[in-house]
Amino acid sequence: MDNEEIKIPDFLRRENRKPLSKENEEYFRLLAEYEKKFNSDFGTEDRGYSTIEWIAFMEYCLNHNVPMEEIIGIDYYD
Repeated sequence: MDNEEIKIPDFLRRENRKPLSKENEEYFRLLAEYEKKFNSDFGTEDRGYSTIEWIAFMEYCLNHNVPMEEIIGIDYYD
């Protein structure tokens, strides 16, 4: 593999990525803010919520200083 050229499929190339939607930009901004504030991951296991609903959860948590685990009643570290 020393002198072999690595082929990256076009769909995986950075220059071919589609830009994030405004909704996804907001989601990732809030996710970073949440993780920094609570020093914890925001558990986004698929529970059937839309991106807009996840944004609402994160905004609530950040505005009320309540981690997501308290809202949904799950302690991931138990």
